[in-house]
Amino acid sequence: MSRYQIESTNYVEITVGWDKPLGTYFAQIWESEDSDEPIVWVGDELKDVTSVHQLTEAIAPYCNIPQDIIDLLTTDQINEPFTAR
Repeated sequence: MSRYQIESTNYVEITVGWDKPLGTYFAQIWESEDSDEPIVWVGDELKDVTSVHQLTEAIAPYCNIPQDIIDLLTTDQINEPFTAR
């Protein structure tokens, strides 16, 4: 599993990554440090978000994923492909 932080002035924490066991990209966006749950959580189910494009679309209202992180995410999926067990 990979995890990358995206800097934001509007949100406390934005995390994106590739989850090999679930075969999905994911994102979590936290609005405040006092929150028990993220305001956005995508990619928490099997093969939920299978392309970087889907991930960028899902969180576009909240932030843009920088190109260097898009490149890392793409490489993560190539190097650690989902394999059903």
